Amino acid sequence: MELRLARPCVDDPTRYTAEGNFGCRISIEKLPSLLGGKVSGMRCSTRLGVAKFELGGRTVMVYQNGRIDIRRVKDMAEAGSVVDEVRALISAAFTCTPAYTARS
Repeated sequence: MELRLARPCVDDPTRYTAEGNFGCRISIEKLPSLLGGKVSGMRCSTRLGVAKFELGGRTVMVYQNGRIDIRRVKDMAEAGSVVDEVRALISAAFTCTPAYTARS
């Protein structure tokens, strides 16, 4: 996954917004059941294709096209840790097909 610190946060210029992409689509309608009780402030719109929630003091937005935005991270290492945590929580909602093709 390509992950980058896009810009400083408006409310705290010592923190950043990180942007990345999981590389596959996400079934937004599955997220409430996968994240229930594990995150706070969960809001989800299947019509808009986005879910927003709080995880460890950071605001996370996950989009149906696979994009992820994480607000209030201090550096790339922290952003990577949050992405790994989110991936573990929502992997059942990934709708990608494996790139692997068997050959005989």
